[in-house]
Amino acid sequence: MNYTFSVFWIDDSEDWSKGESEELGNWLAAKGMELKPYFSNGHEPELNDFLAGKDGGKTSHFADVPELNDIDLILIDFNLLQGTWGTELISEIRKNRIYTNILLYSSQDLSKIDSEKNRNVPSEQKDLLKSPLGGVYYAKRDDKFSFFQNELHSVVQNLIKRSENIINLRGMVMENMSSFEEQFNDGILSCAQLLQPEHAVELDNLVEKALKRQTKRDKEEIEKWHNTGTSFFNNAINAQYGLSSSQKANILFCELPSLLEKYCNLDIGAIGKEANKAYRGELGEIRNKLGHVGSKDKTIILKGKSTPLDSDFHLRVRKDIQNFTSAFTKLMELIEDSKNSQTQPENT
Repeated sequence: MNYTFSVFWIDDSEDWSKGESEELGNWLAAKGMELKPYFSNGHEPELNDFLAGKDGGKTSHFADVPELNDIDLILIDFNLLQGTWGTELISEIRKNRIYTNILLYSSQDLSKIDSEKNRNVPSEQKDLLKSPLGGVYYAKRDDKFSFFQNELHSVVQNLIKRSENIINLRGMVMENMSSFEEQFNDGILSCAQLLQPEHAVELDNLVEKALKRQTKRDKEEIEKWHNTGTSFFNNAINAQYGLSSSQKANILFCELPSLLEKYCNLDIGAIGKEANKAYRGELGEIRNKLGHVGSKDKTIILKGKSTPLDSDFHLRVRKDIQNFTSAFTKLMELIEDSKNSQTQPENT
């Protein structure tokens, strides 16, 4: 679990499970998390192989599904029809040493499975329900689904809370920030492709100006990047000791938007400011400070104030990542859309 929450949902009514996953996705979004759902109707020919971890199970329908031990929660309908029971799948899952938490649900009352109302349930499945199934939660699916959703939310909230520790928090921040910083080069190069050669010179000037702010920058190295036969800015952003991530962010979010508006009639200034604010704001400070926080520390110092490392703080960090992700993704989409529109042939 990072700031995403993944589920593998087994239900013969895929329309229902997909509808419920949308509701869960909205609920998670309010908590600064993104849902990654994967679905099965419980009757795919390769399902048993997939549950057993065999190669044949990762073809076709399950090709893109992660290993089940890497999933955050498995949801299974008790009665999958066609003679398949959710408890059978749970037994198969546990037999194959998959220890992911499971939520088993049914429109039938699982706590009263021995009643006359549930006489269609085979005795061996009743016995399985009465025996301990490790790591399995139970929920009733009522007609209005509100009870089921409440139970699902409670289970997910519990799993999220378990993951809220300083090691996971540090990893989440570092992984997401590093991932985006690796894309800064692509963003700058994409912007450069929108500029005519005579205008791209201005980008070279911006890059060289940024480099010269670094007092230890070797002037001979800068001159070398001018004389390689390829563009200066390309050499500078790809060199091992070229522009820093912070300098690339400044060029991409603050400097390039004015060039693109001036020469390409592309207005990304507002979204650039939004991305820059998210990158340089609290999230950047949190990343720097987390490197000095121990696993037993209960607080972190932000802007000179002691802040508890509690669930509210984890939510705050996830929201910060969510805001930067949204702004950065939107910026890159606008740039790519502009590139694609330039390459489209004109209708004659």
